[in-house]
Amino acid sequence: MTENFDAPSFRRQVRDQALTFLRQAPADQAAAAKAVQALAENFNQRFRNNRAAIACGPGCGDCCQVNVAVLEAETALVLQHLRQKLDSDACQAFARRIRRLQIRVGGLDDEERLLTRVRCPFLDDRQSCTIYPVRPLLCRAMTSTDRQSCRDAIALAALGEERPVLVHLLQKELFEAAFLGLADALAATGRDNRSIPLITALDRKLNQPVGRTSEDCC
Repeated sequence: MTENFDAPSFRRQVRDQALTFLRQAPADQAAAAKAVQALAENFNQRFRNNRAAIACGPGCGDCCQVNVAVLEAETALVLQHLRQKLDSDACQAFARRIRRLQIRVGGLDDEERLLTRVRCPFLDDRQSCTIYPVRPLLCRAMTSTDRQSCRDAIALAALGEERPVLVHLLQKELFEAAFLGLADALAATGRDNRSIPLITALDRKLNQPVGRTSEDCC
């Protein structure tokens, strides 16, 4: 990997950071997720010059129509963010929207989801991410060095053709390592470390009453 990035070592560093937060505040998984995101972003700043090749930017939401896997702690952080932004009526409307999306795309594999062209519910009319500060780690891992290659790949997928996307390998590996480190910490503290698609995770918290707590509501 370029820039001598040591992914296994960074994964362990993330795990230790997350463990500290999970043990200090066992009921607050969102704090652990937020700490991991901050650690990964700060680490990523070391490669600022290398990241100049990334073509992604505001208004570029071409990849925001694929399945994104999240951990439970990341879902908790997203919901915490929504609670700070939405009133009760807006939250209920959002929950209904998530239910409709889950019915439409829940259970689809990556290729099937892409063919539906259904956008992420957090993408606004300007194709900007409305939860950008707390977006999942694997969203951060998705980058491209050629914006047109993303558009071509998505367009050709509808025709059954595959077109490679030129990704930024260092940033991809960095945030994937952070994701795995957070999963390791969840497992080490007896929590569920399995990942599920973001839409499904939100639907379970917002619309399915079994095992739901007040903290799950936005």
